[in-house]
Amino acid sequence: MKFYRNITYAFLALIMTCSTLYGQIYIPKDFDFSYCGYAGNDKPIPLVKAIYVVEPIEGDATDLIQQAIDEVSALPIGKDGFRGAVLLGSGRFKIYGKLVISASGVVLRGSEGTVLVAAGLGRRTLIEIKGVGDAKLSKRIKITDALVKPGRETLSLESVEGLNVGDDIFIIRPSTQEWIAEFGMDQFVGLFEWRLNWRAKSRDVT
Repeated sequence: MKFYRNITYAFLALIMTCSTLYGQIYIPKDFDFSYCGYAGNDKPIPLVKAIYVVEPIEGDATDLIQQAIDEVSALPIGKDGFRGAVLLGSGRFKIYGKLVISASGVVLRGSEGTVLVAAGLGRRTLIEIKGVGDAKLSKRIKITDALVKPGRETLSLESVEGLNVGDDIFIIRPSTQEWIAEFGMDQFVGLFEWRLNWRAKSRDVT
């Protein structure tokens, strides 16, 4: 829960930063975090069987851990929806590159005392989880609401033609330049403003 709490604080800090640019502090009161967690917080986190156990080594452990992840990723998915887990032993693992999980049903789990160290000088994502991008969208439907507040469970659509109960849908919040400018996230000044300013399509949310 500490992880989710830190994420919450970071998100609220971002909102306060954006609002300060307009000369006011706005802290939303209607956030609903009861759906945070595994399976929308409806199920306990399962203890997936460890297929590989990786112990700490001297030096860079990136390739060792990634090899275990790739081996588990190649296994078939079980009836429970998982392929298996990679269990990291207790100790410090220096990661000079990054770890990538690109298959469903793969768990990377630590033990008591497991520490991942982002070693080296480069700035990067330490653990990247991504799909294969093979989703096929049948049509795009525009959301007509001017504002969708946090915690809201309904949306107004320009059309429901072709939609059926039980269909899988993607809700996409495109990060257009106009949207970024509205929050003032393109107005950072200073030596590193080119790093801090948001860019169009860099904050798309699906």
